[in-house]
Amino acid sequence: MKQKAAKDNYIEDLKEYQDKQYLPGYYVGGKLPLALKYPTRRLGWLFLFLAALSVVFGLISWSAGDFSWSSIMDGGIGNLLPLVIIILYLLIAIKLLSKKK
Repeated sequence: MKQKAAKDNYIEDLKEYQDKQYLPGYYVGGKLPLALKYPTRRLGWLFLFLAALSVVFGLISWSAGDFSWSSIMDGGIGNLLPLVIIILYLLIAIKLLSKKK
């Protein structure tokens, strides 16, 4: 019974999204689009792929000589941004992939 109510609620939300998806500013006031309100495991795999892709590009940048530890120690925080993004992607992927079906 509870599962049917959740499915009906999803259908109602889907209809609302289809009706209002092209209204500018409709989802600014606290309403969430369906992809964020009902996240799937596919979204978790996407974030895991983005994290892996970021690691690959980071390794390419490091091997080209664009990365140096001394710039981080001197206060250059720009080199830490990719690391923060990778960690964020991994945390989101772990959260979405750990949900039970």
